[in-house]
Amino acid sequence: MSFAEGAMCEPLSCGLWAVMKAKVQPGQVALVLGAGTIGLCTALSALASGCSEVIIADLDKSRLQFAKQFPHLHPVNSANKESVLATVRRLTADGGVNCIFECTGAAAAYSLIYPCAAPGATCVITGMPPAPVPLNVVAAQAKEITFMTTFRYRNTYPSAIQLIRSGRVNVKPLISATYPIEKGMDAYKRALERRQGDVKIIIQVDNSNSTKL
Repeated sequence: MSFAEGAMCEPLSCGLWAVMKAKVQPGQVALVLGAGTIGLCTALSALASGCSEVIIADLDKSRLQFAKQFPHLHPVNSANKESVLATVRRLTADGGVNCIFECTGAAAAYSLIYPCAAPGATCVITGMPPAPVPLNVVAAQAKEITFMTTFRYRNTYPSAIQLIRSGRVNVKPLISATYPIEKGMDAYKRALERRQGDVKIIIQVDNSNSTKL
């Protein structure tokens, strides 16, 4: 694997840890709220861990378009709640998703958790809201939804490396551009621009060494 792919072990570990905490089972269907770097890494981790289909919801149309390239990943605009629910119903035979991963940190996203969840579903909260978010306790109780939280990751780098090295998770499409260290400021400026289609910007420290880990 390349050093650029190695750098992607960090965001992949965030997603992988969330999936590990959810104890994803083969054939399950998951919903990922947020199609940024962490959301995409979570979705790819869920597929690699056995999910048959993963729905990924976001407001950003360019991110949703980007997500279309991955097999068994179903992008949907979260601004249209009925569209999200329709996709859930279609892929689960009206049963609801088994796992939900909240990767936005946006309070509005929480309203999708309750109607999309299957009875006994698990919701892992990875996104960090800037302010307290209200929890609909009765809606969660009615379906016995289990809520779990993550803070980054724990001991997941070895697994992330193996998933990338084996090809089970392809992080190459997530690398939007690579800049030499001499142009590091340009890389940060581009990241701040949030160009359409950009996911992750890589800064390459040394061109003289091997490009492989």
